[in-house]
Amino acid sequence: MRKFALGLILPFLLMFAACSAERQRVVTRTEVVRVSVPAHLTEPTPVPECLIEVNGDFVSCVRALREALGLANADKAAIRELGRGE
Repeated sequence: MRKFALGLILPFLLMFAACSAERQRVVTRTEVVRVSVPAHLTEPTPVPECLIEVNGDFVSCVRALREALGLANADKAAIRELGRGE
């Protein structure tokens, strides 16, 4: 009877020993993905031409320059968003 019980237990012990001897390996793979910047974000921002004839024209010139600066900053912000991975 003892041999029979040992015969039943021995395969399970071998199976557990085989499972514990197997080691899992973690494989790390680095992948580089290059994203090109869309063409509309790399186009130069047009600089408005200011024709100043009277002092009141300075106000419209400054507004146009600020608008051009705002467009340039918006393009740069969009490029930063692309760099963050969207």
